[in-house]
Amino acid sequence: MQLHYGLRSFGIAQYRSLAAWLMPTALQTNRGVVLVRAGIDELGRRSVVVPRLAVLERLCAEVIVRSERQLFETLTSDLSDGQRHELDTLLKLRGGSKVSTFTWLRSPPGTGFEVIEVPRSAWMVRVPATMPCFSQVAEISRLASSAVS
Repeated sequence: MQLHYGLRSFGIAQYRSLAAWLMPTALQTNRGVVLVRAGIDELGRRSVVVPRLAVLERLCAEVIVRSERQLFETLTSDLSDGQRHELDTLLKLRGGSKVSTFTWLRSPPGTGFEVIEVPRSAWMVRVPATMPCFSQVAEISRLASSAVS
């Protein structure tokens, strides 16, 4: 049937190629269904037989993990040790609380979290505005907000 329709098998070369092709999309979204759908469409354009769904799901999960690592590295590569320490303090539980300062700051008002004193250094990380990652953060925020709407 592959010969009749001119289709190629999905092998390791197509797996790697599709993973590389999906990376820019994965940097914009971590929704597996979006990546699977894009992957299926791309395989169709390439005249490659679509593998089992479990194979595509695993490929997309791996691409998402790689994209998250790349994004984390991009966002943190220019931080000083002091800035990293200040960010790490946001993850510590505060004064017998069951939530971290970070979780408390992210929660909407009226969710039942107790009011805690947050020192200025915990919520204001001083980073130079010229850091290259800011343009990428702005782009990621723009893409995320457009994906939600």
